[in-house]
Amino acid sequence: MKIGIDAGGTKTTAQLFNSDGNIIKTVKTGFGNPLINYREALNNIEEAIDNLIDASPSPLKKIAIGSAGAESGGYVEEMTHYFEKKFQTSVIVMSDLSLSHIATFNNKDGILLIAGTGSSCLYRKNGQFYQKGGWGHILGDEGSAYWLGLQLLKQLMAYFDQSPLLKDADILIPELLKLFPSKKEVIELVYRKPKAYVAEIAQLTEDFKQAEFIQDLNKECANHLANLVLSSTETTGEKVLSIALEGSVITKNKAIQTHFLKNLTDTGYTVNLITTSSGTNGVLYI
Repeated sequence: MKIGIDAGGTKTTAQLFNSDGNIIKTVKTGFGNPLINYREALNNIEEAIDNLIDASPSPLKKIAIGSAGAESGGYVEEMTHYFEKKFQTSVIVMSDLSLSHIATFNNKDGILLIAGTGSSCLYRKNGQFYQKGGWGHILGDEGSAYWLGLQLLKQLMAYFDQSPLLKDADILIPELLKLFPSKKEVIELVYRKPKAYVAEIAQLTEDFKQAEFIQDLNKECANHLANLVLSSTETTGEKVLSIALEGSVITKNKAIQTHFLKNLTDTGYTVNLITTSSGTNGVLYI
């Protein structure tokens, strides 16, 4: 029996696999990114593992944990030691991006771009990984749902300050005011609540997609994401790219996806889109 875990900035998804690679049980808990809160992230991952162990008909052989922030925050060794001691089995800890890449490309070369709550790109060429982004919402995550939500909140704060708004952004204000009637509520959201709450506001880019402000924002978002890919591949000069897209921003917002792909093709790249596989499946290939 093996357990694969995709521990992101919003939720943790863990799956128990039998020796044939079939899913026995799936469990979901809270965020698993140690950069947000180390102890709480470990507790959420541990809760998921405990739940799956209770459902396992035989002893575990391996646990693979893909945790957002584990590599960039320098927590891999510490988390590996903690979970190996706790569960007395082989444990592999890496970034959620790495585990998703392994799952999607069957441990082979390719590009995985994630644009969900956060944003990052992992490029593998000749077995060598090149990562761009993935530094969290304070140091990066441009082009993510959090970034989009924050741009909308900045317009609302400009409204509260009676400052000029960008283009026709004023048409979003009534909807934003329903959610956040005062400055205090915006500040509480951004500085005290999990970043997933800010990321949820990005849905308004779909609701107001005809607004010129939103169209410009979508293009800017797509440019950020395209630059992650371009800066990743500049070290190899490869022009034919196999890319897997993951995360609501790049998979559900068709305007952003269209601008993103156009940005790459206009730069001279040929793009082959690959269907993603759940990061939890990565445990089957390592």
